[in-house]
Amino acid sequence: MNRSTGSPMAEGHRRLIWGITLVMIALIGIDLVLFAFNLPAAQPGKDLALRIIVPGVVAAFVVLGALLVSRVPSNPIGWILWAVGGLTGVVQILLTEYSETALRVGGLPGAATAGWLGRNLGSVATATIVYIVLLFPDGRLPTPRWRPAAIASGIMLAILAILQLINPAPLTGPVVILAVIPALTALSGIIIKYRRAGPERKQQIKWLAYAAVIVVLAAFSLPTVFPLLPPNLQQQPWVLFGFVSFSAGSISLLPIAITIAILRYRLYDIDLVINRTVAYGALAAVITVIYVAIVVGIGSLIGNGRSNVLLSLAAAALVAVAFQPLRARAQLFANRLVYGNRASPYEVLSRFSERIAQTIASDETLQQMAVVLAEATRARRAEVWLHTGNLLQCAALYPTAAEMPAPIAMTTDDMPPIPGADAIVPVTYQGELLGALVVEKRKGEALAPIEDKLLRDLAREAGLALKNVGLAADLRQRLEELRSSRERLVTAQDAERRRLERNIHDGAQQNLVALKVKLGLARHLLEKDPARLPDLIRQLDADADETLSTIRDLARGIYPPLLADQGLVTALQPQARRSPIPVSLRADGTGRYRPDIEAATYFCCLEALQNAAKYSQASEIHIRLSQQDGRLVFVVEDNGRGYDASQTQPGSGLQNMVDRVEALGGKLEISSSLGAGTRVAGRLPAMPAVASTAG
Repeated sequence: MNRSTGSPMAEGHRRLIWGITLVMIALIGIDLVLFAFNLPAAQPGKDLALRIIVPGVVAAFVVLGALLVSRVPSNPIGWILWAVGGLTGVVQILLTEYSETALRVGGLPGAATAGWLGRNLGSVATATIVYIVLLFPDGRLPTPRWRPAAIASGIMLAILAILQLINPAPLTGPVVILAVIPALTALSGIIIKYRRAGPERKQQIKWLAYAAVIVVLAAFSLPTVFPLLPPNLQQQPWVLFGFVSFSAGSISLLPIAITIAILRYRLYDIDLVINRTVAYGALAAVITVIYVAIVVGIGSLIGNGRSNVLLSLAAAALVAVAFQPLRARAQLFANRLVYGNRASPYEVLSRFSERIAQTIASDETLQQMAVVLAEATRARRAEVWLHTGNLLQCAALYPTAAEMPAPIAMTTDDMPPIPGADAIVPVTYQGELLGALVVEKRKGEALAPIEDKLLRDLAREAGLALKNVGLAADLRQRLEELRSSRERLVTAQDAERRRLERNIHDGAQQNLVALKVKLGLARHLLEKDPARLPDLIRQLDADADETLSTIRDLARGIYPPLLADQGLVTALQPQARRSPIPVSLRADGTGRYRPDIEAATYFCCLEALQNAAKYSQASEIHIRLSQQDGRLVFVVEDNGRGYDASQTQPGSGLQNMVDRVEALGGKLEISSSLGAGTRVAGRLPAMPAVASTAG
């Protein structure tokens, strides 16, 4: 048949199908009218339940069968459902109700035949379920080799139907084989299909299996659970009505599950449906056992009607107290049954959110993300990739011992392929591509639909986390750039001081030498040729102005020659001697260090000396230099009046000291209190000096 929905033939075909379906629904309506007429004569309990519920079940077969036939006409399963509901179900219930009407009013033709057919057509409908299972979900046998088995099953079912029409008694003896062999054939076929199926096909088969299990359990509830009830409950018509209604009504789950599976509507919710059914089914079973054990078991021993009421109250109280623990246990059992050793998808998302909330945006966040990803999808390898610039690079992976993959260049905005990945899900935040979640399954395994859905849910949750990680990385990068810029600034300042020293030697010093020579010449002219002296004095005046200008230009900063030539201790000794306050200088285990380290230490000590001389009113100052644990340590301490550090803002000189030390990766501490003097202590990396080579 043509599966197209756009051609006139297909449109006419659908109209015909739905037209016939409306006729069937109208016949079901006539059945309900007859039932309403016969209601006073209906027997309460089983008979009443069947006559109310079965028309609804038949309507489900008719409508959903028509839906499948109109949507997927090439699949014979839709036709089987439609035929079971229409040609068998509608006829059966209508004939049954017609025979009941004839018994009440009398004189209707064919009443006996109608009753006989109504009671026995059900076996024909039941036989077709074997073919639904065997052909599910694509309408094909597992392989062409199954055709003989399918034909043999059909012959057995036809013989069984004829025997049931002749003798509707329950199956006994060898006749049972006619039902068992086709059932086993269908069951074997669906199992083989499931084992060979891909993820989507497995979800389809799960829907059918779920409905079949519910139908079987409902069918066995009447002969197994009902006899366990107290005799007074068994005698109540509404109790039997409830059991029969549940047993008969559950059959409608078969066409519903088949339709969902074939049309793929909310196909991947089956795991959640099974999970909830198992959880609440187990909970109901445990509660029923508790109630029956207390009311029936203990009540039969006591044998007192009033005691039974008290036992019922006690059972209800016990169930109320134990409900929440039992519910948690039942949910855990359902999770393990459906998801195995993994947590449920919603537990994974909850756990992921908790872990992200408990960690700071850092590499630890990404590693936690990779662990959750691997555990949730049972992946052999899980990776978290970050988009930085024009590169996509792996930032975290699990297991951690695995080799880190190389970065991948991004030439477009589309996600590039990643070698070895079975699934790649981009992570975005407000339209910005931040990275990707990548999983690699074990050989021969495919990503299940529930795992794929969970992976995409995790990607949505990870958007904000990756954004925070990116912001933290940008902040660290900017801080590193700031530190580097400050280090370059300090280095440049020291280089400028060395340049100034050379300029003084080559400029101002030479000018002063020239002035001295010309002064000697002026002394000579004063004795020998005074007439030439005014011109020479004018030259001396111009040279002095030039020298003064040169010195003023160089006075902004001078790098001490002793510091460059002989190191810290030698450079600090003259400054200590010039201090108006006695200074003691001691060095333990120090040597030569990188010029910027020596310069920072020298000028910090010099600034501390000058501050002590200006403000401390101390009687002595101590300078100590040492090397400890790979750090150059300097301390300048006085016994002056000190100051309240909590109430005094540091001046520009102290701030320059802090900036200079921290720019080189060091730390400066300034401590002082009133009457206890001031202590300046700094620690810098003890990087040794690198010998320069003349070029």
